[in-house]
Amino acid sequence: MKISVIMPSLNVANYIEQCMESVINQTLRDIEIIVVDAGSTDGTLEILKKYETLDNRVRIMHSDKKSYGYQLNLGISIAQGDFIGVVETDDYIELNMYETLYELALKSKADYVKGSALKFFEKSEGETYTRKIEVFTEKEFAFNRGRVSVNPSITPELILKDYYLWTGIYQKDFIKSIKLNETSGAAYQDIGFLFQTFCKAKKAVYLDKVLYHYRQDNPNASVYNHKAFHYLIDEYQYADGLLQKQGHIWRTLSYCKMFRQTNLRIRLMAISGSVWDSAVSDMQIISDRLKLIMANNYIASEQLLTKEWSELELLIKNPIDLYEYYIKIENEKRSILSILLSKLSSAQPIVVFGSGYLGGFLPILLELNGVDQMEAYCDNNSYLWGSQLQGKPIISPEQAVRDYPQASYIVANKAHRQEIKDQLVDMGIADDRIFEYTLDADILFLSKAYLHSK
Repeated sequence: MKISVIMPSLNVANYIEQCMESVINQTLRDIEIIVVDAGSTDGTLEILKKYETLDNRVRIMHSDKKSYGYQLNLGISIAQGDFIGVVETDDYIELNMYETLYELALKSKADYVKGSALKFFEKSEGETYTRKIEVFTEKEFAFNRGRVSVNPSITPELILKDYYLWTGIYQKDFIKSIKLNETSGAAYQDIGFLFQTFCKAKKAVYLDKVLYHYRQDNPNASVYNHKAFHYLIDEYQYADGLLQKQGHIWRTLSYCKMFRQTNLRIRLMAISGSVWDSAVSDMQIISDRLKLIMANNYIASEQLLTKEWSELELLIKNPIDLYEYYIKIENEKRSILSILLSKLSSAQPIVVFGSGYLGGFLPILLELNGVDQMEAYCDNNSYLWGSQLQGKPIISPEQAVRDYPQASYIVANKAHRQEIKDQLVDMGIADDRIFEYTLDADILFLSKAYLHSK
């Protein structure tokens, strides 16, 4: 058996078929598929049983504990493959993912090999917005001909670069020496796993090829769980024990990661519009812990951005201060977005000027807010003319003005927005029909809390 695929599942009926189809149809056929279900009640189990009947490589294990760590430990313990991979059951993978990684693993003799991934947000009609997850930059990959080889045991900075366990495969003997924390819930138990792989691995290879698709539109994902702060406390207490024998920098980076994950959850709470009562005491525990860590010089300013340092100081002073800071920021963003949407609601048609990451994000954001009049992109980069983005044609500014003389134009380019606005005015587009999108390509803007802002 070449690869064992471990798939923890719980109530993912809306996504499980897409996920299973991507796994059972792998070009590498010599795999076993171990699905560890923690008592699904929404029809997931019935769908899985259908696949188990149709494909003898599929095996369903029943977990008596709703714990991501417990489910993975159970699956790993019975895996027979030479290498072991993990697929979360609301995601899906490229059909050649395991063939690609297996061949690389054999050639490199690495403890683990990983590909790249895309975060994706899918509308009901099937249109998607994607954003690449980067462990290493394009320049780093280009310099190393599309792959980067590292010794993780002397590369602690992976703590702040590589956040995901499911993008790769791990040698069986290597991964069986690792144990995930088994506390209840499905949030953050990959942290301890990753820290162990970084500490123990002597060779890892990262490949610049998108092989995994990470879903962002599941409303039941653990990221939105109100118990998230409690899970953070449990996991970092576990992780702290794992790093006791590591150098100072390992723990420093671990605490920076803890802060960033806490910071994001407080922002999510602000987006929801109210303080999660169950989280108040846990936030204070994290605040007190980070205050003690700072006093012991385990967080250095050079590890954080200036903005993050200010946010950390707010969190240490009082977690509610950081929450209120985000309430103000999110309300300002909502106001900017609401004004833009209001102006565009009656626009006929719409052309987006700019086909970079902001331009790619805009159609999904507009359509989810009821603005569906976008007709095309225009861009000054002639190499893009004639291609498409998000199902819309990319044309030259001259053609856009000729074909859509009465259109409203949205400038989706922060660095050159004034130059582009001047360009459009010079081409005859009235200033009151030129708008600019100044927010970011933030997938959280697509959440229900942001939709239909007024």
